[in-house]
Amino acid sequence: MTNHEATQEISGQEIELPTLGQFLTQCRQIKGWSMSVAARKIGISAVYLGRIEKDQIRSPGLIVAYDIAKNYGVDIDTLAEVHERQEEKEVKEKIRELERKVEKDKKMKLKLDLDKVSLRSKKIYLELLSSLLS
Repeated sequence: MTNHEATQEISGQEIELPTLGQFLTQCRQIKGWSMSVAARKIGISAVYLGRIEKDQIRSPGLIVAYDIAKNYGVDIDTLAEVHERQEEKEVKEKIRELERKVEKDKKMKLKLDLDKVSLRSKKIYLELLSSLLS
């Protein structure tokens, strides 16, 4: 598995890897903490933590991420990797959707092997597709 795949094959079955919010929920539950206890330790409100865990807040900021990592006992790089994997999955989905629209509306065939390019290249390709449709 590369760092950016959103799924992992285990024993022939494809397993969805967690989003950042799901990962943080699992970490908190492993600690045995309620959301209010975890939020108090991190120094944020339980409502804010709840929104992070529900993936309503996608990038909580470096200081909050550091405090979460420190209190949950995980490496900050692990949080960054989970976040990047989630972002990459969403970019891939948007690209595939726009490719279908371009093929239908513009009668063009566009396919990029998304597993072989960086997230930055995917974002540039996404902008290209968007401009073709505007």
